Amino acid sequence: MSYNEQLQRIVKKYESAENPFPATALDIAQWAIEQRLWEPQRSMSSLFLNWPLSRV
Repeated sequence: MSYNEQLQRIVKKYESAENPFPATALDIAQWAIEQRLWEPQRSMSSLFLNWPLSRV
């Protein structure tokens, strides 16, 4: 299954869970993370944290 298909499956699960729809990508992303359907790769987490830490 491609990454795009995995994301489409998350959107369908979001809809099936009777969440408000249409929804923003951010709404669906937050829900997917809360449901443990998606988590960032460790390397991405480091990149996200790197920028604010460089500003301190």
